[in-house]
Parts: sequence; C-alpha cells; structure tokens
Amino acid sequence: EQGKAIAHAVNVFTGRGSLGSAEGAAVALNSIFLAPRYVASRLQYALGQPMWKAKGARKAIATEYVRQAVGMMTIAALGAAIGADLELDPRSSDFLKLKIGNTRIDLGAGLNQIVTFAARMAKGQTKSAIHGGITDLRGPNKPKTGQGVLDVMTRFGRSKLGPAGGFAVDTLTGEDIMGDSTTVGKSLTRML
Repeated sequence: EQGKAIAHAVNVFTGRGSLGSAEGAAVALNSIFLAPRYVASRLQYALGQPMWKAKGARKAIATEYVRQAVGMMTIAALGAAIGADLELDPRSSDFLKLKIGNTRIDLGAGLNQIVTFAARMAKGQTKSAIHGGITDLRGPNKPKTGQGVLDVMTRFGRSKLGPAGGFAVDTLTGEDIMGDSTTVGKSLTRML
C-alpha cells in the first residue's frame, strides 16, 4: 500500500495524474484536450490529493511537498536578489513567476493556472499582468463586456484544448484564444 501511495504521488508530482472514472476515455480526451492527465495532476497536486489515502506514506509525501516549497522559495529569493520581480497576487496570470524584463520564469510548475483560476473565481476579481489594475468579474463595477466570470471560465477551458479542439473553436468563433480575428487558413498554418 505504501509503495502504491508513493508511486501515485510520483505520478502526480511529475504530471501524470489519474483521470479516475474517466481513465477509459483517456484516448478520446487526448484528441480534444492538451495533456488531460497533466491538468488532472496539477489539480490533484494543488489539493494535496496524494496524501489523502497514503496512511503509511503520508509523512514521506508531505516531506516532498515541503522540499518543493523550500526549493521554490529559494529560487524566488535568488531571483529577487538579482532584481527580478515576483508577483504574489494569485489573481494575476504572473502569479509565482519571476519577471526579468519581458521574460517570465514559472516557479509553480504548472500550478499557477489552477491557483489563479480558483482565486479569480473565489474573489470575483482579476489583476492585469500588464498594468496591475484590478477588475471586478461580477457586481456593479464589472465591465459591460469581455471580462466576467463566464469569460474567465471560457478562457481557462479554452486554454486546455489541444490542437484539434483549439482549431475547431477558432474556426467556429472566427477568433483565436487571444481574441484576434482568424480564418481556417490562419488556424491551419498556426497548427503546423
């Protein structure tokens, strides 16, 4: 049981999460979504799922969580020492990224998107990575178009689509994920 718990934790930490009851649909999911097991692993990692049923191995798995957190903090401190900016607001798409000029270094190992999405949904706000402004996603101060809860949910889901799924949505909407106008030819070229 301990070996299975540790093997599962290794899978989650390295990006091969379990799809649970959807495991049989993995091949179909791979044709629509980009790396569904990786996305599942990031969610499982963020929720501490490897420790849930790991009675005998819980301490070893918890130790790995701590090691990874210490490693991330060490890299963040080194980045700050050389003058990099580090965004600590989870509502920003730059959350836990070192920013040096126009270069960003993701310290979250793919967890940032999940945490940012959850923070935006929970707080009902988003923070611009460009100018740092806060925008309400619901309520009376919400912009009229393009920046509501449904828009954030749609963009998050759309960012998880694979090439085939992304091509289909781009073709149907006439826009790419960034909102730029596109055609079937442009989408095909981008896929190649």
